[in-house]
Amino acid sequence: MLSFDFTDLLAPHGPVSADRYAALGARATAAQQQFSAFAAEEGIRFTHLPLLDVSDIEAAAEGLRAEFDHLVVIGIGGSSLGGRALYQALSTPRGRKTERGGCKLWFLENVDGSDIEDLLDLLPLDRTAFNVITKSGTTIETMGSFFVVRERLLAAFGEEGYRARMVATTDPAAGELRKLVDREGLTSLPVPPGVGGRFSVLTAVGLLPLAAAGVDIRALLRGAAAARANALAPSDNVALDFARAHVALVEAGVTDLVFMPYAQVLSDTSLWFVQLWAESLGKQRPNGSRVGPTPIAAVGAVDQHSQLQLFMEGPANKTVCFVDAGPNSSLRVPAFGDACPPLAHLAGRTFDELRQAELRGVRAGLIEAGRGVSTITLPAVTAETMGALIFLLESATAMAGWMLGVEPFDQPGVEAGKRFAHGLLGQASYAGWAERAQAFESGDRKTSGF
Repeated sequence: MLSFDFTDLLAPHGPVSADRYAALGARATAAQQQFSAFAAEEGIRFTHLPLLDVSDIEAAAEGLRAEFDHLVVIGIGGSSLGGRALYQALSTPRGRKTERGGCKLWFLENVDGSDIEDLLDLLPLDRTAFNVITKSGTTIETMGSFFVVRERLLAAFGEEGYRARMVATTDPAAGELRKLVDREGLTSLPVPPGVGGRFSVLTAVGLLPLAAAGVDIRALLRGAAAARANALAPSDNVALDFARAHVALVEAGVTDLVFMPYAQVLSDTSLWFVQLWAESLGKQRPNGSRVGPTPIAAVGAVDQHSQLQLFMEGPANKTVCFVDAGPNSSLRVPAFGDACPPLAHLAGRTFDELRQAELRGVRAGLIEAGRGVSTITLPAVTAETMGALIFLLESATAMAGWMLGVEPFDQPGVEAGKRFAHGLLGQASYAGWAERAQAFESGDRKTSGF
């Protein structure tokens, strides 16, 4: 279903010595055992998701497909990135229609009023449904957009029409959105309390919009289940190999991980991985020391003409993980006679051949420059292979966190910014945070402009 080649992360071509890699053996074994214990815990964790029944999600999605042409996902971060990545990967670029048909998906993520207004003015509201996603119901960006949509739907269709067009994905028992759902009688699906946002794409968070768009979510989960079985194996464990190799790189001073698929339909997958890796592993350890393996999103061959110069000749603190996504088109460069003799060798070549040559060329250049590289290979971009890729990277991230001595499932560094923002917007319980923020903004500030 997929493979991970990390030969060129290790000496003699890569920066990780045989001794350093071998020295991580005991920690790697402990991390894999911890993963197995985590997967055996009671309650729903991300490790349980590939095995759960999704009939309720499919039924809700079928209702959306039958009534609406568009579905707008209102969410941010873990409530949006995974679904957006898989939608891009598993639907055709022209019109974003999946083979099975279904709703066209749109994503409202940021606090950008013009973007919100433009989308709502563009879509036919009578043929559009909305899926608000937030576990707590206090996410500023999501709930701000939700209240705009709610107001428009109530004005246009009344309470019954609003309820018919709104689905909430939130905590099953607690939180402000749950209270509103119960009060207003909205259709809702649960986010399991034991699954954090960046690990939630295989819950209703990602599966409902994907199923509404016509994606085969059972195939997605079959791929994830295959990756789960491999992650639980004591040997030949791809997730553990990924974690161990990249922890070895971090401890050798190679702290930046460039995630670079050679397929345009996986560009959003890079963005999803950035959140997963950064928010899980950029932490302060219990002893006060800090660790921060930094992910960088890239896509080949576009970033050969953007970031590659830095990767090749900049500081030797970066490694590149390519994703080779297999053939996806029979399109060829047509014969062009003597129009451009220096490029005569391209005539008749498929674009897959061009893409493969670009990938292999960049990989060889980076190896020759002493940069460690690795490659994840998918035979094709399908629901099954994408499910396997998602679960592989989630599992590897958890194991890497335990090997690095941090808790991979929290994000304490994110909370301060939220509290400052709530205080600045007038929430009384955070008034002290507003005062502290204002103190940073006062005094003689050094600015320039024109």
